Amino acid sequence: MESSREDAELIAAYLAGDEAAFEALAERHLRGAYTLALRLTGEREMAEDVVQEAFVKAWRALGRYARAEASFKTWLARIVRNTAIDHLRKKRHVPFSAFEGDEGEPAAPEIASDEPLPDELAARAEGAAAVERAVATLPLPYREALALHYGDGLTFDEMAEVTGTSANTLKSRHRRALAALRAVLHPPAG
Repeated sequence: MESSREDAELIAAYLAGDEAAFEALAERHLRGAYTLALRLTGEREMAEDVVQEAFVKAWRALGRYARAEASFKTWLARIVRNTAIDHLRKKRHVPFSAFEGDEGEPAAPEIASDEPLPDELAARAEGAAAVERAVATLPLPYREALALHYGDGLTFDEMAEVTGTSANTLKSRHRRALAALRAVLHPPAG
């Protein structure tokens, strides 16, 4: 991939003494890291703290980064994920088993349209808000699977690298998360 090659070039430049190269690398990945952190934590302020801490960790470990093991994007996503989990553990007492269960955080997919009408925009905003509220009710593993897949655009294999969980388990969490969202958003009539 072009961006992976460019990331490798920026990392090499930084390690050779070009301080601006890390800034460029951080700017390239800041939005994705923040989106992932926000979807995992559900709080803007905590997400900002998570991203800041994750980039400091990445900066300190950049010399040990092995591109052959993972792309920079997935390596950084793993740091963001682990940092977010650490922050969530500090915030509330959540048993470790809650992070290993079959539950996660989905991300609401964005629907593109050619020049929607104002009433369509309002309906979409209401729908997106409903999806975000529904996503917030899902357990962390489901939210995480959806955030990594839809928010960061990672494949299940890349998600496995980030989470340390098998791709099959992540596929299962993804399917269960979508089913749970459907049940919340479209309850059976009767």
